[in-house]
Amino acid sequence: MKALCIDDEPYVLQQIMHVCRESKCFSSVDGTMKTNEALSFLESTPVDFVFLDINMPGVSGLTFGQMIKEKYPQTALVFVTGYSEYALTAFQLHADGYLTKPVSVENIKAEVNHIEHQKQRF
Repeated sequence: MKALCIDDEPYVLQQIMHVCRESKCFSSVDGTMKTNEALSFLESTPVDFVFLDINMPGVSGLTFGQMIKEKYPQTALVFVTGYSEYALTAFQLHADGYLTKPVSVENIKAEVNHIEHQKQRF
């Protein structure tokens, strides 16, 4: 499986990417700090999971997440944020998961396992 991490804070992006790699759930983990770069990446490289920050400059993570779900419905979308108050909105957009920062290897593994189990049910 492949993952793309999107966060506008360089340190946080590196931390999320590191945790995804350490989880051993993914064959590749890429990252970007800009939604336009993420969109270009997704157009050229199919991924199984997108881990997306909500508070992004320009296009909000919620708006960008909705674009991802519409254009790539098979890609699992997991919001990663420091704010729990966006959870309801995220799930109304049909996000597959929601993690609060800082994320851990256990959080990533649990979310990936849950999402994969849900996909197998349907």
